[in-house]
Amino acid sequence: MMKKMLKPAIPDGLLEGMPFEEAAATEKMEEYHFCGEYVEECSIPSLLAGACRFTNMTFADCRFEKASFTDVIFEKCDLSNSNFTGSYFARVEFKDCRMIGTNFSESSMHYVRMDGCSGSYLNASYAMLKNAIFQNCKLDHSFFQYVKLQNLEFEGIDFTGASFAETPMNGLDLSSCKLDRMSVSMDKLKGLTVTTEQALDFIALLGLKLK
Repeated sequence: MMKKMLKPAIPDGLLEGMPFEEAAATEKMEEYHFCGEYVEECSIPSLLAGACRFTNMTFADCRFEKASFTDVIFEKCDLSNSNFTGSYFARVEFKDCRMIGTNFSESSMHYVRMDGCSGSYLNASYAMLKNAIFQNCKLDHSFFQYVKLQNLEFEGIDFTGASFAETPMNGLDLSSCKLDRMSVSMDKLKGLTVTTEQALDFIALLGLKLK
């Protein structure tokens, strides 16, 4: 159990009404509330966002490589097929978001919470995840390959067909998750907590047959 999960520090009285792309053109996007916009195929590398809230926003096929998000909440947003490769997230929450094919590869996530999100084919390969909580999310066929994990909680996650290849799983508890056809590296399973039924599935990966 995580001892302390730091939440986004967002003040009251956020600035509203400014279009996202106009605000993103500033040196640092800070203390804004963006709501209900549709943003398509924008490219804003190295975006700096702090103390912001995004509500019912759609970012369709957008590119935010090497961006920085600190003290940010995404609620009921659609981030599908957007690219956050190499980005930094600290004290960020994703609530009820659609994240089909969203790319978080090579990103660093610290004190991140993802709750009630739909993220089929989400890619977090080569990322660093530290002090994060994932709850009640659909992450089937997602990619968590070569990931560095530290102090994570996964609860009620659908990992059907997901890949954790070459990711050390020591300290993880996946007993409440759906792991059908999940691929893992057998030499990285030490310290993983699963149910007896789930353990039988991993034994099958070794080609063993039980009598």
